[in-house]
Amino acid sequence: MVKEGIPFVIFFIGLFLVSIILNSWIISIFFLLLSFQMIFFFRDPKRNISSGENLILSPADGKIIKIEKLDFHPYLNKPTTVISIFLSLFDVHITRSPINGYVRKMEYKKGKFFPAYKDKAQEFNSSVILFIENKNCMIAVKHIAGIIARKIKCWIKENDYLKSGEKTGLIYFGSRVDLFLPSDILLKVDINQKVKAGETIIGELK
Repeated sequence: MVKEGIPFVIFFIGLFLVSIILNSWIISIFFLLLSFQMIFFFRDPKRNISSGENLILSPADGKIIKIEKLDFHPYLNKPTTVISIFLSLFDVHITRSPINGYVRKMEYKKGKFFPAYKDKAQEFNSSVILFIENKNCMIAVKHIAGIIARKIKCWIKENDYLKSGEKTGLIYFGSRVDLFLPSDILLKVDINQKVKAGETIIGELK
C-alpha cells in the first residue's frame, strides 16, 4: 500500500474502535469494511513492466472508454491520437510513465469535477498534464480528477528522467487518464478493453 493511504486507514480504524466502545456493532462493521476498502484502494501491486524501445505502455489501470484521431491537437502541435482510460474505484490508481523520457513540462489546471467518464471531464475537470519526450517522440499524459476526492498527487517534477513503467503519481477515488500520442502510432488496444499500467501495450511507434 502507498503511504498516502495510511491516514485514511487510520481514520476509519479509529471510527471502528469508537463505535465498538459505544456498542454500535452494525456501524462498527461498516467502518471496518471501509478500512479494508482503503487498504484495497491504495494497494501497490508489483508489475512486470513490458519492454521495447518503440512501445507505448498504459499509464493507468482501467477501461479504455475512448479512442479518437484528431487532425491537430495543441498539446503535440500536430495530428494526434487520444486514448482515454477510466479508473473505477476498484482499479489501482497509481499512474506510470508510458515511455522512457524526460518530463519537459508539467501543467496544473484547476477546474470543475464532472464524473470522469463524461467527455466534458476531459476539458473542464482539474488536471495535471505531463509532457514526456525522448529521441523518438513527444507524448502528453493528462491526469484528470473525478467527482469524489478531487485530488491528484504527483511524485515527479519537471526535467526528471523517467523509465518506461516508472510510477509517476496517484489519483484519488475514481478518475481518468488521457494519453496523447503521435497519429502514426500502431494501436494495440480497442474500446472497452481493460488495461494495466506498465504492462498493457497501448501501441507501437512505426
